[in-house]
Amino acid sequence: MTNEKIYLELLETSFPGKNFLSVEDLAEFMECDIKSIYSWNQRPDKRRRPPKIYVGKQIKYPKQALAFWLLQESGESIERSS
Repeated sequence: MTNEKIYLELLETSFPGKNFLSVEDLAEFMECDIKSIYSWNQRPDKRRRPPKIYVGKQIKYPKQALAFWLLQESGESIERSS
């Protein structure tokens, strides 16, 4: 099992059936406050921002892309499979 799949499995266990997470969901998963999540969205280096989409005024985080981003941010080696 790749590291990315481990993150994805953790997200799926925490939020079953959801393909997109809310700011509150991500804060709960990361055990941090919502302000931290919003500050990540404002990082100067756009490559270090979490992947997100806007639904109206709400920010949503695609679960699969978020798993890959968490892997990158953790500094672990990336094993991508097609």
